[in-house]
Amino acid sequence: MLDEAIRCKHCRKDLVPSVVSASTSASPNKKRITETKVTCLACGHIWFYGKAEEDQNASNQMSNCAKNCSCSMFAFIPDEKIIDFDKCQKCNSQAVKKERVTYEI
Repeated sequence: MLDEAIRCKHCRKDLVPSVVSASTSASPNKKRITETKVTCLACGHIWFYGKAEEDQNASNQMSNCAKNCSCSMFAFIPDEKIIDFDKCQKCNSQAVKKERVTYEI
C-alpha cells in the first residue's frame, strides 16, 4: 500500500523505511532522512513533513509577524502560508497520529 511506494519528495527516489536505533551508525554511502508521518484518524489522509517544512513554517510565521507589526508600507504584501501540522490538511480534523520515520537512501 502507501508504505510500499514511498518516495522522497525532494529527489523522488524510492525510500525503504527502516527502524534505526540511536547506537547504530548509518552506512558511509547511505544518507538518512527523518520525517514525521501524520495519519488523520478521521478521514485516513496520510502526509509527511520534515525539518525543512518546519523551518519554512517558522520563517513564514516570523515574516507575517514582522509585516503586521511594522509600518504600513508592508500592508499590501500578502501573508505567507502557515501550516498547522496538528490538523489534517484534507479535512481539518485535529484527530491525527504522528510518528517519526527514518529512511536510508
